[in-house]
Amino acid sequence: MTKYLLGFLLLFNYSFSQNINYPINKTIATSIPNEVKIIGLGDPTHQESTLTKYRIDLIKKLVQEKDFSIIAIEGNFYEIYHGFKSFLKTKDYSYIEKAMYSQLNADIMKELYDFLYEQNKKGKTVLFTGFDVHFSGSVFSTYLKEDLKKVSSLSAEEKEDFVNIVEKGSHTDHRVFLRNNKKVRSKMHYYSKRILETFNPVSIDDKYFVQALTILSYDPENLSGDSHNNRDFMMAKNVGFLRKNFADSKIILFGSSTHLLKSPKDIYTPGYLDNRYPLGWYLNEAFSSEYYFIAYSALSGNKLSMFNKPVKIDQVIDNSIEALISKERKHENFVTSQNYPLKNTIHSRLLGHTFYNMNLWNVVDGLVLIDNVEPFRIIR
Repeated sequence: MTKYLLGFLLLFNYSFSQNINYPINKTIATSIPNEVKIIGLGDPTHQESTLTKYRIDLIKKLVQEKDFSIIAIEGNFYEIYHGFKSFLKTKDYSYIEKAMYSQLNADIMKELYDFLYEQNKKGKTVLFTGFDVHFSGSVFSTYLKEDLKKVSSLSAEEKEDFVNIVEKGSHTDHRVFLRNNKKVRSKMHYYSKRILETFNPVSIDDKYFVQALTILSYDPENLSGDSHNNRDFMMAKNVGFLRKNFADSKIILFGSSTHLLKSPKDIYTPGYLDNRYPLGWYLNEAFSSEYYFIAYSALSGNKLSMFNKPVKIDQVIDNSIEALISKERKHENFVTSQNYPLKNTIHSRLLGHTFYNMNLWNVVDGLVLIDNVEPFRIIR
């Protein structure tokens, strides 16, 4: 009898952990203005398991109750799209995991993948894609090889050379690798531009292929700078692609708050004041009230150390939104300018584990503050 009871309890605990539900997300979902077409859900460091659970639960509610139908994660635009297509055919998580940044490969993400799988099988089309321009996994070259079968402007030898070049770049940072290898960089640009000159996209897969080549045809030295060709600018181009080609769809962006924030000049530190233009700034400029940014921050709990071990998060500091909310002794909080108007600037660690002074309500539209957070256990 004891054996069966233990089995039941284990099954119960597993089921409970795989079906997260946070009442606060009902409040958040119903408070989203009707004109919003793009929502950014921003994490501090990519390593928060608890905060990601909250985001996954909110995504479910936004899909089911607010008709959002595209989830774009901070991963390679092309790799994630094709990985998810393969996942829908097989329900093999490895297709997505091979396309994903390693920092976002965690068991908890499978709940999101399962939800999206179920929605699509029920007939509600929900797309999972990337919005980043860097190689995030190791499968860009795999999907490129398949798409090159449609191309007539390159010879078989040139196609093989193109795939080999991308294969090399896929295993390291796109910017660093290509910046230090002019021959490889010039070949990648050359092949991409050759194809773009003659290729006529018809299907959405074709259009994804063209967008991926457009990104590869840009100079990565420019992508790494604080210019109008930086990484975030190209991220905005990818989000613009989604808005153009899925005009009736509402988009959820899942990534780092450092990319999704709306006004860098309202964060009073040189790293943000010195002409830095994140993705969220471009979206705010282009779409105004259609873009809504929710950031997440920890009131207390654990983070990962530089040795990938859990350590205590620093205590909140005076004159921070975290300290102000901690006094209410709630486990979870959703704050906006409507329920917490601020006359002056205030500190927050929504951009990581460092407190920055900022004009909060110019940087975010809403802030979710959670107690007792825990970090990811990354799948290696």
